[in-house]
Amino acid sequence: MMSKEAGLTINKQLLPWPRAYEMAKTQGDTLIYSIVRTPEREALFHWVGPISERRILLYKHSKRTDISLNSLDDARAYRIGTTRESAATKNLIKLGFDVSEDYDPKAPGLDLVLNDVMNMKKFVEGRFDLLLSLDWAAAYNAKNAGLTPDDLQPALLLDDSLSYWYGVSLATDPEVAKKLNAALQKIKNDGRYLQLKKRYLLKVTR
Repeated sequence: MMSKEAGLTINKQLLPWPRAYEMAKTQGDTLIYSIVRTPEREALFHWVGPISERRILLYKHSKRTDISLNSLDDARAYRIGTTRESAATKNLIKLGFDVSEDYDPKAPGLDLVLNDVMNMKKFVEGRFDLLLSLDWAAAYNAKNAGLTPDDLQPALLLDDSLSYWYGVSLATDPEVAKKLNAALQKIKNDGRYLQLKKRYLLKVTR
């Protein structure tokens, strides 16, 4: 919708996040989404957005009545499934969480995978204790994995201070980002953005 409004042509590719991230940092005429705008990433992209709010949580399966988190430090005793190169993962590493090299599902630490779908699959299989995810992404992936809303229980809210954006590579003409920002603002102002959000997000966040 934005590209059409801006008079641009896009070619979409679904790639593992680490590969997409590296491409978006180096290749011209490249955009990545959705990506968290953090101070560490500020100078790496031209920014278009914001797209939406961002609520990152740790989830547990409802059958895990043995897990109770009162603080983030409580989570250090558990194995946490998360995605490589995501901002949420990097933040946990920055806070001193270790990346687990042990395949034992009972070994504490971060269990890294390439994408959210793989992460949810391992969660369903009980291969780690806690799932690190964006709220609506967790709901969407859980539904696709055959879980009910009651199966996926929030254990701890980690962050709701940031938002999601489009990141345009610095090797791309800055005018492209300006056109996309103008297009995004226009579809927000005329109601198309809200209609699109209702079409997709309310179904997985109710």
